Amino acid sequence: MRKTRLVAGGGAAGSPTPRVGHPRPPRGPGIATRPHAPLSPGETHGVAALTAPLAVIAVMLAIASPVSTPEPMDAIAHALVVLTPIAIGLHALHRGAATRFAFLLLAAGFFWAPTLLTMSDGSLAFTIGRIWTWLLEVTLVYLVLAFPSGRITTTTAKRLVIAAAVLAATLYLPTALLVEHFPEPSPWNPCDPGCPANALMLPVSEPGFIDSIVVPVREVLLVLLYAGVAGYLGPAIMHDGGIALVLDPAFVTKATARGRSKAPTKPERRQPTVLVVDDQFTVRELQRGILESAGYDVKTARDGREALTSIEGNPDVDLVVTDVQMPEMDGIELLRAIREDHERTSLPVVIVTSQGSEDDRRRGLEAGADAYIVKDQFDQRALIETVEGLLTR
Repeated sequence: MRKTRLVAGGGAAGSPTPRVGHPRPPRGPGIATRPHAPLSPGETHGVAALTAPLAVIAVMLAIASPVSTPEPMDAIAHALVVLTPIAIGLHALHRGAATRFAFLLLAAGFFWAPTLLTMSDGSLAFTIGRIWTWLLEVTLVYLVLAFPSGRITTTTAKRLVIAAAVLAATLYLPTALLVEHFPEPSPWNPCDPGCPANALMLPVSEPGFIDSIVVPVREVLLVLLYAGVAGYLGPAIMHDGGIALVLDPAFVTKATARGRSKAPTKPERRQPTVLVVDDQFTVRELQRGILESAGYDVKTARDGREALTSIEGNPDVDLVVTDVQMPEMDGIELLRAIREDHERTSLPVVIVTSQGSEDDRRRGLEAGADAYIVKDQFDQRALIETVEGLLTR
């Protein structure tokens, strides 16, 4: 029977604190307090201030649009394409979550800014904006495949990104020098019909093979590319709605071979198993992704009752991460059931909940929680550090 349990200030972010009789658990960095964000408040405000002119530009371009009656929705839609990833990235960085992917979103938002030029009535500006929309599609493929870690980790995903880049570089970008007008209709042509002509066209007339060969071929290849991305992501959705981790056999084989060549005599260690319990699908799968990216074998359950059944059927479960408010059996009841089981009384349990009052913390800790993390202050690094600290102590 353990003498102490790690609380809000414990785990990997603090020192062990007695669980019973501590009415006000001390706060610690990254657990029950707001984590240190990658950007300071001043830097966050500075980036936000840089995005404001983009919205102004979108409105001004809409007013100056070549169409007789500018559509406000066009300005809003084009501005959101740029501002939305920036806003989401800033929010994630402010919360200290998904840092690498958040920076990718910020970079994507600013990189996509030239697409606002598609609302200009100037030939050169419009041309630059339309060419930039082709680059936007490549970066969008990268973002989809890099979510949520911000990294392209498998050979298949890398090939899809390369295919998108090659397609844009060979069948899209070169045609900007050959066509008189860009393809219509297009969501990037608010001026359709009557858009400005291509300012970069070199020949006197458009070659016939563009419409007869290049356009059909690239459209077919683009559909195949999107089908490949969907097919890559598709196996991750299981029949029960769960999201499975997609592994590339070639990557796994190479990684295993490298590991064996470096340490041929080192015995293979079992990955620690973490059970994530939450009735909200998105929260459950977010925590699963975070923990799997950290190298843990993760199982999930939708409520305390299902979790208890999973624990009884899987003796290899090394740690439980649970919500409090759930149907059937809530997290506190699950925690008490674990502590009353003599075989599993020492099983580490981390509570991740939206209930952040001192009374809620005390209630969870007195029931036997090893750590208490508030969802509103959630930080993936704090979760990983807490789990690592509990499994290695």
